Amino acid sequence: MPEYFLVDDGVRMPRWCELGHAEGGPFWIDFKARRTPYDEGRPLAVVEAENPAALLRRRPPEIAALEREHASRLLLDPWSDQGWLSPEGRFYGCAFFAHDDLAHALLGKHVGELEDAGWIRVHADSFRSSLVYGRGTSARQADTLAALGFPDAHAPGGRRSRHEPDRDRPPPRYAYRSAAGEAVPPRALPAPEAAEAVPGEESFGPVASRLAESDLFATLFSQERSLVADIGPGRWLWMFTFPDVSIGSENTPADLAAAAGLHVHAVAFDQLEVSAWPYEGVHASDAARRLLAALPSPAPRPGP
Repeated sequence: MPEYFLVDDGVRMPRWCELGHAEGGPFWIDFKARRTPYDEGRPLAVVEAENPAALLRRRPPEIAALEREHASRLLLDPWSDQGWLSPEGRFYGCAFFAHDDLAHALLGKHVGELEDAGWIRVHADSFRSSLVYGRGTSARQADTLAALGFPDAHAPGGRRSRHEPDRDRPPPRYAYRSAAGEAVPPRALPAPEAAEAVPGEESFGPVASRLAESDLFATLFSQERSLVADIGPGRWLWMFTFPDVSIGSENTPADLAAAAGLHVHAVAFDQLEVSAWPYEGVHASDAARRLLAALPSPAPRPGP
C-alpha cells in the first residue's frame, strides 16, 4: 500500500507527498506535482492509504488535528476576499489558489465533497456553485456574497468591487476564525533578495511549444490565447488565458523548458497548473483530463 508523508519545508503549509526518485536524488512530490528537495522537507507523519482519496479517511485523529493547527496559522485568512463559503454563510478565507489545501487540511474534505454539500468556492472575480443541479444558493450565503461584493447570488456571479477589510481591525463577522480566537494573517513567503525582471514573451515560446505538441493540449493551443507574464501577488508567476480556461505555473518558463517533462493539474473549474516533472513527456491528472474533455469545441477560425 502506498505511503504518504506529511512534509514540512519550514515555510509553507505542510503537504501530503509521496517520495519520488530521479537521477539527481530523491524528492518529495505532492498531489499537484509540486516538488520539494528531499533534504528541505521534514516528515511530520506517514500514513498508508490506497490512494489520495482514501488518505483523509485514514488519517489518525491526532494527525488531522495537527493539520488543522497548521492550516489555521498558515492557510486561513479571515480578511481575504477569496475562499470557501459554507451553506450557513460562514466564510473561510484563504490566499490566492489555496482553496484545495484549505479544504483538505482545515475542513477535512475533498473539493468535490464540499461542493456537493452546498459549499461555494469564491474567487477574485467569480464564484462557483456545485455542479449538482437544483442546489440553490442559501439565503445566508447570498447575504455573505453581497458583503463580499457579489450583487448576484447565482453562479458564476460577477464581483461588483474588490475590497479587502482593514487588517488593522477585527475580521468581518461573516469570517470564520480558528478555535483559538486569535486570527492572524497567513505567514508570507520570504521576499526575494532582489526584484526579478518579468520575462519577455519570447521566453514562453518553449513552454507553449511543449504543450502544443502534446496530443492532450494540441486542441487547446490551437485557439487564440493571451499571455499574462506577471500575475502579481500569489503563487502563480504567469499564465496563458484561453476563451474557457487558463493555464499557469509557479515555475519560471526557463525551469519548465529545462525540465525532463511537464505535469498539468486542475486547480479550479477553469484553471490548470503546469509544473516541472521528472519524467519525460507531458502528463495530466485525471481532473485535468476531465476539464479538457468538457471544454467547448473551438469555433473555426475565420478564413483569410
